[in-house]
Amino acid sequence: MRVQTNVVTIVCITVLWLCTNSTFAATGGTVNVAAGSYTENLLIDKSVDIVGAGHENTIISGAHTITSSNVLLDGMSFDVAQNTVGITIDSSGSTIDTVIIQNSKIDMEKTTGPFVGIWIGGNTPTNPLTNITIYNNIFAGPGDMNANTFKIGGGFGEPRNCAVNGLDFTNNTVTKSSIPINLGDANITDILIDNNNFASTDGVVYVWNDYGTTPSGVLSQFVFSNNEVANSNTYGVGIDIFGVFADANFGVENLITGNNFAAGIPGMDLTVLTNGVGSFQAVSINSALTTYVLPAENNWWGSYAGPGGTDGGGRVGSAISSNVPAKVDADPWTLGQYGIDSDSDTQNNDIDPDDDGDGYNDNIETNAGTDELDNSSYPAAPAVVYVDDGWSDQSGVDVYNANNSTSLTWNIDAFDTIQEGINAVQSGGTVNVLAGLYECDLIIQKSLELAGEDKATTTIKGIATEPWTSFPLATQNIDVQADSVSINGFTIESPNVETGSYSSGLVITGLNNAIYENIFSSVSVNDVNDPEVDGGCIVIQTYRDDIPGYNSDISGMQIYNNTFQGTPGGGYVGIFINHTLTGEGSVTINGNSMEGNIVQGVFTERYNTTIDDNTFNAAEFAGWAILIQDFNYRPQNNVIASNNIVSNFDSGGILVGRVNSEDPFDKQLLTNISITGNEVSGNAVGIRVRSSAGGVLITQNSISGNTTNSVMNTDPDAGILNASLNWWGINVPETVEDSLDATSPIDFTPLVDSEIDVDDQSNGFQPSMDSLTVHTLGSQSGSVTRIQEAINSVQ
Repeated sequence: MRVQTNVVTIVCITVLWLCTNSTFAATGGTVNVAAGSYTENLLIDKSVDIVGAGHENTIISGAHTITSSNVLLDGMSFDVAQNTVGITIDSSGSTIDTVIIQNSKIDMEKTTGPFVGIWIGGNTPTNPLTNITIYNNIFAGPGDMNANTFKIGGGFGEPRNCAVNGLDFTNNTVTKSSIPINLGDANITDILIDNNNFASTDGVVYVWNDYGTTPSGVLSQFVFSNNEVANSNTYGVGIDIFGVFADANFGVENLITGNNFAAGIPGMDLTVLTNGVGSFQAVSINSALTTYVLPAENNWWGSYAGPGGTDGGGRVGSAISSNVPAKVDADPWTLGQYGIDSDSDTQNNDIDPDDDGDGYNDNIETNAGTDELDNSSYPAAPAVVYVDDGWSDQSGVDVYNANNSTSLTWNIDAFDTIQEGINAVQSGGTVNVLAGLYECDLIIQKSLELAGEDKATTTIKGIATEPWTSFPLATQNIDVQADSVSINGFTIESPNVETGSYSSGLVITGLNNAIYENIFSSVSVNDVNDPEVDGGCIVIQTYRDDIPGYNSDISGMQIYNNTFQGTPGGGYVGIFINHTLTGEGSVTINGNSMEGNIVQGVFTERYNTTIDDNTFNAAEFAGWAILIQDFNYRPQNNVIASNNIVSNFDSGGILVGRVNSEDPFDKQLLTNISITGNEVSGNAVGIRVRSSAGGVLITQNSISGNTTNSVMNTDPDAGILNASLNWWGINVPETVEDSLDATSPIDFTPLVDSEIDVDDQSNGFQPSMDSLTVHTLGSQSGSVTRIQEAINSVQ
């Protein structure tokens, strides 16, 4: 561990190179880079920590070179230009020991390449590199996938010998970029690629040297483990494009294990390349081997019948290949959701609990009356399953059967974990969860109803959290990736969130999903009203439109009649509706109640959203109840906030629109935004509109008792905000005017004269329109004159 001796904070200055080389950042010091965009080519030639404000906030464009040991890069986005290298770890001058790149984004997300994210060794890798860590980063490649996530050594036609001993590449998300490892005449040892998510690459990782060479380097302790490899990748792990390696090039403890290779990885025919040999599949080795066998055991290949096999459910596993037959050993393989091993024999024995490879344990098949040696004979997926955390075998299920006139079978339609029930039920079926505490994170990838026995006694408590430095990345506690999913009847409780972390909650994509009649409880380890204790929770959110592999269309989604509560130290976000590129259908948030430490109640970036009949009552500290805006200033149309009760928010009740304070030309266009029938009281600000005021209507609300301003219009284009026909707690025009912040004009005539709610059985505020006051103050929107407007409106 390095001792921190000096700390320098940079706030949007333009020459970071000077800072890393100045006396203000001495050897072993820290450079804190505040949020902002910087255009720099950094030379990092001393031991230093360079820490940004998160990759979404601190953005550095340029090509950067590290020539020193003991360097940390943390929490930044590195914007890589075409035909350049983002970060070069240059060992031409000396051995490089300990470089850490973490919690950052390597942004190569252009139309076409080539790009290199991180170059290990650089152009002249004279000296070895040790202890390189690349952790929890996002690597986003170009549309043509012509990019390298990181690379060791040279490129085609220009191989370079680069000795590496110790490189950990873990917990990263990689799209549209590959990892080439050039094994020449230098040894490459202890490479760990673990727990990453790979999608849409033209190959995840390949080990190579040029055609016609006889490399002497040895690959040892190369471990590819616990990774998600989607079928949008062209291939997975490929070794030897030109068939130049021999047994002597492979040392000890190389291993490919514990990975999820999706079915349908297409593979690449290498013979289309000049002098190319064989192909690359999910796992391949094309070397001229005699004794060496590549270990690739205990992986999931997308099929219960293993790599290249077709199981009883019709799943075809992704393939393995070797130029010399049988040089990839994938036996046994892992059976996906069941987590048990299978082998390729047909013997009924205890070593192999699923002899026919159809995904069902032999004991399960015996209970169901199907043939455990015939993969065309397997239990049909049940339409209804039950889950009880107190069950462990058929005996417990039998007690339930006797008391409830059911005939459930253990591990067929009766389980002790919710995820097993979800996996087993047929699409469109129902998972009934009996009372209990279920500590788990869940993924739902089919249409179903997930129904708790009683929301007071049936609790799902999440597990995973993320550090704030990763925000807004989500590690889902409940992940919904299907249409027509309903979740009801639970207390859904966040993990116990530590200070410095957050939970991502329920994350949703898909059509016509419904979340209703639940209690959502947010907790942190320091569960107090203290904004300095920053363990926070996001309760419900939707997938954003730029997440690779996910359709963000959430048309028809309903979130209704839920209770949100909790006082986590960092507060909670109740419902966050991200922007979507597709889908014209509506989203409805109705009849919910929120109380406690609410940072944001309901936040929508989407169009066609209705926020109706909800109650927001904040605790000691709070942000905004309802936010209608887009972080990226994209237009919003047809959003309704109606019949809500909003009270006690420290920032304000309802916030509409967004403007870049540093660039007022960067502002959001709003149309058909309606705020009506709400009761907004006891907040700092009642309602604030920050852009496109002419597209917003605030009418027939009760807006009173808000301490700073009742309504604010800060539209930089000076659009007139129509706030006619509201009750302001008083019907004296001058007093109402004093409560406004009319930086831009506000139309607040006529005034409603009475606080009477003509429908006190309904939520929100329904004003009496039998007496209105017209005045000359403020502005007048539209073509109808002031008095005529009152005449048209009075009842």
